[in-house]
Amino acid sequence: MAKVSWADMNQYQRADARMLVDGYRVTQHHSETPEQWFERAKAECLAALDVRRAQVECMTFDQMFPPRPAGLHPATPTP
Repeated sequence: MAKVSWADMNQYQRADARMLVDGYRVTQHHSETPEQWFERAKAECLAALDVRRAQVECMTFDQMFPPRPAGLHPATPTP
């Protein structure tokens, strides 16, 4: 997995990262501090991204482009 630091990111990458985590900050528990709320949202976001990555990694070429019956347009363009 690529190692990235906050300093390496441009303003658009930083905004995207903030939006990803913000989507998981829905309900703050009474006993949570804002920092705990953020850390929980970040952990939930990363867990969801791990699942999505695993779903993409297990996919094969044939699953992306299933064979088509004869006479139909090909799944991939022909040169």
